[in-house]
Amino acid sequence: MLPLAHIGTAVLLSKAARASTPFAVLGTLTPDLVDKPAAWLLKVAPRGRYLGHTLLSCLLLSLALAQLSGPRAGLGFGLGYLSHLLGDSEGPVPWLMPFVRYDYPQDNRFHLELSRRLLVGEAAGLALIAFFARRRRRGKP
Repeated sequence: MLPLAHIGTAVLLSKAARASTPFAVLGTLTPDLVDKPAAWLLKVAPRGRYLGHTLLSCLLLSLALAQLSGPRAGLGFGLGYLSHLLGDSEGPVPWLMPFVRYDYPQDNRFHLELSRRLLVGEAAGLALIAFFARRRRRGKP
């Protein structure tokens, strides 16, 4: 998935769960904000899906945010984060790292292969974002 598809999915889930939408958006972007720069810019991670793409990171960060900002924030962040991991599951995701060893080939270069499926996902994500933004402007949750 690409960013708009991740964001659209997180917004939809946060609305359905009555969780914090801004924290859901933050949660869905966090795995890539952690892992992509670590791999592509700093070269300290072997690939763009590493420690930020784990269930342990999702759980620890969600619990920390729930303590700091309240349960709706923690729930929103966790839903967004988990939706990101599920959205990335067409490729390798180290779900249980560091408890399970994953032997993925090292690939810390930026590359993007666009497909019809990815572009449809981006369009759907943008449509969801626009739909909920319009509802919000009209005063609806």
